[in-house]
Amino acid sequence: IEDVTRLRRLESMRTDFAANVSHELRTPITNIKGYAETLQEVGFGDAAQARRFVEVIQRNAQRLAALEQTLRTTLADVQVAVEDCRAMRSKVIDVIGALQTASTPDRAEAVATAVQQRLPEAAVGYNLLGLVRRAQGERPAARQQFEKALSSTPGFPPAARNLASMDLEDGRVDAAEERYRALVAANPREPQAALLLAGVLRRAGKPASEVVAVLDRSLEGNRGFAPLHLAKVDVLMGAGDRQAALAAATAAQAALPLDARVGYVLARVQQSTGDLGQARASLGRLSGEHPNAIAPHLAMAEIQVMEQQWDAARASVRRALALRPD
Repeated sequence: IEDVTRLRRLESMRTDFAANVSHELRTPITNIKGYAETLQEVGFGDAAQARRFVEVIQRNAQRLAALEQTLRTTLADVQVAVEDCRAMRSKVIDVIGALQTASTPDRAEAVATAVQQRLPEAAVGYNLLGLVRRAQGERPAARQQFEKALSSTPGFPPAARNLASMDLEDGRVDAAEERYRALVAANPREPQAALLLAGVLRRAGKPASEVVAVLDRSLEGNRGFAPLHLAKVDVLMGAGDRQAALAAATAAQAALPLDARVGYVLARVQQSTGDLGQARASLGRLSGEHPNAIAPHLAMAEIQVMEQQWDAARASVRRALALRPD
């Protein structure tokens, strides 16, 4: 995780550096061009003036040479760092793939160990080793590695999530809640942390108002993160508060007008409140914005069946089948 972030930062640095160098090159090039054109026009009749012009051109040429060397060296260093991060990311992907297939535990452990040795101070290595131990069924050893990751980088989200997940597997819901609250406190702008906390609060049977409060706090800084909006709507629908769910879905649609998931959920909530006209309008708009999506057509058919518009319902189903015959 840390190396993917570093890779993106390095790639951004490379782009910014190239833009800055382009700006720096413009001045000496302009000077050389200007003085050379002037010499061409006025000639060398005034020897002293011509000598000054030539000296200016020479200084700017030297500046260009220095900039060119700096450009070569810096871009080479950045490229090496980028390739290094890419190689590390590839190793991380290898570990994840090995863990998912569970067919090459020895390879997974070898790669995870290599990452940890390459980055001894980074949390990612300990976290990967914890995943390996967990896949091997060595739960105490897995916890130990995840705790090391948190000691290395307090509030490291993957390790905190893994420990909380193990807490839930062990039936320690309170421990998982405490861990997720700490994760939110350490990463207040991280929406995934809020979603995890909201999930464990729901599992613990906490009031919907408490869950919504967690989501609302995260939404203050993450209005464009659809899963937070969708989770809020789901919580309110689960609590039977359809009007509040409608308000939340409407706010989500205002924040993310082109998000298909949000548009679909809004239509469904409108349908649940009995406002079939608004639901049809939302589904029609969604079909226009996402012509290859079948869900709006099927949802429209459901509403048309409720209204006993049989021919229209059959037409909606045919449109969905045309998009996905299987």
